[in-house]
Amino acid sequence: MKNDEYIRLRRLFLIGIIMALITIIGGEIPIGWVVNPAAENELYSMILGYASLSVPQLASGVFFGGIGIPLQYYGYKAIAEIINKTDCNKCAKLVDINVI
Repeated sequence: MKNDEYIRLRRLFLIGIIMALITIIGGEIPIGWVVNPAAENELYSMILGYASLSVPQLASGVFFGGIGIPLQYYGYKAIAEIINKTDCNKCAKLVDINVI
């Protein structure tokens, strides 16, 4: 792998990792601390739990999720390009048929 290509893949991967961390810290953690009240079934219990979230918690999840999740693509793209360049033919076929 050439040095320029290595730097490009490294940059893409770091963007993906940083965005994943920002999404988790800013979007998932505030939403994840929900106490589900006792209800007749589990789905109804989850709905009641998320209904008790405050507006800043919901806004944080929407904001960081809406920005961070699409930018995580660059990390996946870097991983797919690295897999495509390996000697493993089965791994390269996964990338060719767009599974990854």
